[in-house]
Amino acid sequence: CYQAKYMSSLLCALIVANHSRSDDGSSPLIPLSRPFVYFGNAYHQIYVNHNGHLTFNQAWSSFTPYSFPAHSTIDLIAPFWTDLDNRVNGNIFYQQYITGSVLQQATQDINQYFPNLGFSANLVFIATWDRVAYYPNSGTVRLFLWFYIYQK
Repeated sequence: CYQAKYMSSLLCALIVANHSRSDDGSSPLIPLSRPFVYFGNAYHQIYVNHNGHLTFNQAWSSFTPYSFPAHSTIDLIAPFWTDLDNRVNGNIFYQQYITGSVLQQATQDINQYFPNLGFSANLVFIATWDRVAYYPNSGTVRLFLWFYIYQK
């Protein structure tokens, strides 16, 4: 298991169980510990989709990216939108934090680069696509780690 800057080995071992192996699949619905307001909508849940994006109301299997803004009916955060396939290799996992050193580090990191913002994180959601191959398991692997940080 790849260990991100903010993840302990124990935590990493626990969250590997969060993913499933499928082409164009998704996590189950993940309740958020705090609501996230995105384009005026307050969301209380999220999906980590296998093709490198996050959705809020439903799992989504789309693997062909398009230009933003799409004016779509699906609110989407797409940090690594491409055709991925983790049936043979790779792991997709996630974790959220509402207290502790991860929030402190996220707050410090954001304020370091945006000192006039006065940022204070109250939720950090981390989704990781680790060594997941492009479809159809071509052996080409990528690592992508994405941090979602919310300020109340």
